Amino acid sequence: MGTLVISYEDLNDASHQARNIAEKLGDYANELEHKVCRKINEYSGERTQNIYDADGFMRKKLEKLQQKKIDFTTLSSNIKTFESNCKTADNNVARSIKTITGDFKKAYKIKENVITNFFNYIGVAIGNATAIGRAIKDCIGGIQDVIKSAGEAISDWYKYDGGKYLVEGAIEGIGAALLGAVTAIAAVAAFAAASTVGAVIVGVAAVVVAVATVANGISAVYNDSKAYQVAKNGDAATAVRYAGRDTLADTLRHESDSKLVHILATGLEMVELAASVVLVVDAGINIAKGAKNLVGKILNKGGSSAVEGVGNSFIITDEIKEALTTGEDKAYFWSGLGIDGANIAKDTAIKKGCTTLENQIELNNIKMPEWSFLDKNAQQAWRDVSDCYAQNCSGNINVVLGDTVGANSVFVSTELDTLKANVNVKSITAINPFTNEITLIYDRLNPENNATIIKYIGEDGAELVKFGGN
Repeated sequence: MGTLVISYEDLNDASHQARNIAEKLGDYANELEHKVCRKINEYSGERTQNIYDADGFMRKKLEKLQQKKIDFTTLSSNIKTFESNCKTADNNVARSIKTITGDFKKAYKIKENVITNFFNYIGVAIGNATAIGRAIKDCIGGIQDVIKSAGEAISDWYKYDGGKYLVEGAIEGIGAALLGAVTAIAAVAAFAAASTVGAVIVGVAAVVVAVATVANGISAVYNDSKAYQVAKNGDAATAVRYAGRDTLADTLRHESDSKLVHILATGLEMVELAASVVLVVDAGINIAKGAKNLVGKILNKGGSSAVEGVGNSFIITDEIKEALTTGEDKAYFWSGLGIDGANIAKDTAIKKGCTTLENQIELNNIKMPEWSFLDKNAQQAWRDVSDCYAQNCSGNINVVLGDTVGANSVFVSTELDTLKANVNVKSITAINPFTNEITLIYDRLNPENNATIIKYIGEDGAELVKFGGN
């Protein structure tokens, strides 16, 4: 003996789906008639056999579509009729069961719970047996159908009518444009505050990338809106091509056949790529610095200051001495290079696989007071660490010297004498980064080759020095 389980909700869904398919078939037939058949009929050229064949083929297709629409409409109606018949059968069964159970209860004097009967009546009897109950259920079912139809319409609009291009374009394009605008503001602020050549380059790169992001975001919104328009007109292939153009350069190439415009587009891509590379390299350098500082903090149990203040005096710690100790032939010094001297010397040293005092301070997270001509304690602190750096280097030493080496500079007044006194130092060679001129200043084994220090007065009245031949 078989068991048949009927779900009214599933029947209602099936009827709704059949009706929805019928409507879509009708819409498709109307589109074909308006967009294809009408154009064939309105064709003003010669009526060739191909034209007649195309017209005949489209007419047959329209007839099939209309027939399928009728079939699905009939299916929807039949399912509804079946659902109604099932409900009638249910009501008849319910009344029969009620009659039998009522007679049984009366024969054996079984009392009924009034409250339970009331809610059963509200929930079942009224809903199934009375006109108003059925009307309420039908109303609720109708509302559910409207909601479901609206959801399906939105889904169809998103999937098939180009809605996805409009939504995704708005989210991605506008989001990118806003992000780029915020980044541009931050980049301009960073650029304005940049105090070194490297920082200026990074600032310019950040501004370029931010502006490019804004331009690309606007281009994406434009292209996605075009994709939406052509998708609405049934041209899915062109819509995909428009949606794939997500940069200003792509847009320029496809919107113009001019070679000049194409060259401009390529130039924009190259500038954006170069700026992106600068930012990636800068980010990598910062990550490396952060990692090294973190390791240093862990090894030093939280890190320590290279220079510790005790009142107005400064003390070099053992940890700092170790941090300022360099390998043989690895130490670079500098003087007379101007406001960006530390970076010039650092760049020169790193190219040779070497280091400078400032680079060691930065890598080892040494906390130094800001240099100031008005702060003698800060000046002394820097002289102390410079002297420590000179004491703990070895081998052949290089110094990057500019054209304005002061007679009282740290190198001349402190580091040079300490290097000469350091028995581990073999030689000291000066390198001019602007002229690439090389001068031997000191040779421990061949003192006759040592350069002499020549003092002179500069154009601004400052006392300067230079190193001459022996």
